This record gives sequence, structure tokens and C-alpha cells, in this order.
Amino acid sequence: NPMAMVPWGVYAGTPFHNVVGVCHSVRDTHAFLARTVGVPEPDVAFRTAGFNHQAFVLEFRDRRTGRD
Repeated sequence: NPMAMVPWGVYAGTPFHNVVGVCHSVRDTHAFLARTVGVPEPDVAFRTAGFNHQAFVLEFRDRRTGRD
């Protein structure tokens, strides 16, 4: 998994030791679900929890209407 290698490389090879790597699947899921329900991405309240490629959607709401 290259995502894990990039933060490790930053941690090991630079003075920056507060490093977090975020899997792209969270961003891709946000975009996919917004497109599927026809809501522009900026208008979606989206909250997830999980680890690596195991992200779970906890909240997905239209900010304009408050509708889940």
C-alpha cells in the first residue's frame, strides 16, 4: 500500500514527525455518493471513521436541506 509508505518516508527522512496519511478511498467515496444522489460535493456533510480502506460512512447529509 503506497499510502502507508509516503507518511513513513516523511517521518523517517525529514524532521517532521507529526505525520498523518489519509487513504484516497474516503475522498472517492464522498465524490461517488454525492454524484449518485445528485448533490454537489460542497453541499454534502460527510463524516467517516475507519482505518485505511475500511472507511464507514457515519453521516451523509445535504447541507442545504438537512436531509440525510
